[in-house]
This record gives sequence, structure tokens and C-alpha cells, in this order.
Amino acid sequence: MLLIVRMAKENGGWGYDRIQGALKNVGYHISDTTVGNVLKDHGIEPAPDREKKTTWKEFLKTHWDVMGATDFTTVEVWTPWGLETYYILIVMKLST
Repeated sequence: MLLIVRMAKENGGWGYDRIQGALKNVGYHISDTTVGNVLKDHGIEPAPDREKKTTWKEFLKTHWDVMGATDFTTVEVWTPWGLETYYILIVMKLST
């Protein structure tokens, strides 16, 4: 039951069917009606009535492990052959 409540709280847009399907994917076979009853018992509204907006902080927390930053720049450098342009691409995984 705690897993159902946790999934509903962490995924505000998920309805009973989506939660039931996610649980089925990890080996729990329960009906969407059971999911609905558990959520009602814990005072959690159906998905259309729950808050759908994700704050920037929540978005970053949810996606931090898969986010990266990229920057591209050029640098003019004097070499024995004259002025050359070096191209620099920097990629960084944010969770590191």
C-alpha cells in the first residue's frame, strides 16, 4: 500500500490505471479499483483533481541523474603558423 501512495505522490499526473500498470511491470498484480481505494483511504484525490504542475526544483530533482550541460566556444590562438581558431566542446553530466 505504501508503494501505491508513494507512486501517486511522486507522479501527480498518474491515474489509477497508470499506477496499476507500473505496479504490474514490477510484479504486483492488483486492480485499478484497488489502487483507487488505497489512494482514497490515504486522502489522495484522483489524478485529474491532483496538482499537475511540476516546480522547477521538482523537475531538477526528478531528472538530475540524466541531465547534462553542454557549452561550445572558440579561442583564437597565435601559433608558429599564424592565428588559428580552436574549437572547444565541453560536455558535463550534472550529477557528477
